[in-house]
Amino acid sequence: MVTMRRIHRSAPDRIVSRLRSKHRFNPRLVLFFFGLYWLFIVESFTLGGGWNSFLHINSELVKLRFGANDAVAAWSASVSQIMPIFLVPFLGWFFDVFGLRTDMLVMSAGLFTVSMALLGFTMINPLVGLVIFSISLALGPLAEITAISLILPNSSLGTGLGIYKSAMNTGSTIVDIVVGVLQDRGSKTLEETAHSYDYAMAFFVAWGLLSTFVAVTVFFVDRLKWNSLLRSNSTQRREALHAVKDRINRPMVYVTASNWRDYVHPWSYTPLIVLSVTLVISWILFAIKLA
Repeated sequence: MVTMRRIHRSAPDRIVSRLRSKHRFNPRLVLFFFGLYWLFIVESFTLGGGWNSFLHINSELVKLRFGANDAVAAWSASVSQIMPIFLVPFLGWFFDVFGLRTDMLVMSAGLFTVSMALLGFTMINPLVGLVIFSISLALGPLAEITAISLILPNSSLGTGLGIYKSAMNTGSTIVDIVVGVLQDRGSKTLEETAHSYDYAMAFFVAWGLLSTFVAVTVFFVDRLKWNSLLRSNSTQRREALHAVKDRINRPMVYVTASNWRDYVHPWSYTPLIVLSVTLVISWILFAIKLA
């Protein structure tokens, strides 16, 4: 506040107005969010929904598929969340210094797929698959959040992260219900309880492959269209940001123009419509499940 008062006293009104407007959110900005950002939203829906949904069933999966008792199953399931505790602080430093956000996102999606295949279709000790899943859970969210913070204007960052979280919760709700339906269609005989999750785990593997495809798409879009901003290290990031800063700041100019509608691409409404439809679908499915 003291700094702003000093600026206000010594700077022309035009400069003060520009500084204030830079951090003022305009709802129209959502229409100018970049395609790369919406790819992260798709990844949040797929990979994030897969993470959350699996965390809801992992204890029962270990119990039924691997024949563990309740105590061992609960302990084993807790392993799936152990790696973020140790890795996330280190990863924050790693992303700041070395970048490689898109690389880690691809690795996260790939590890999720591998863990689902191991837990669903092999009899390898479940701790192996759960640790791999836990590494995926550590890598992915931080890579996505820090990447979004680089490509959105400061004034719309909160909204962008809110949409990201909403997409993850929507995906989790839908995947939860789909997995529940698939589990109900699995084997119901006492002798074959180990196979009761076969359909559900096959779905998780397919879901993981889809999220891996999206992550690979993010990797190439960043490399080809964004000057590798998201995978650049601390030294390269300055050059990459300089190369794309006009693109990042351009929406701030568009939204304040009197003819702002002329700058809105017809496809800009598509992500918002799709997100709204999936949100309504999740509400409907949740209501049906409660009924």
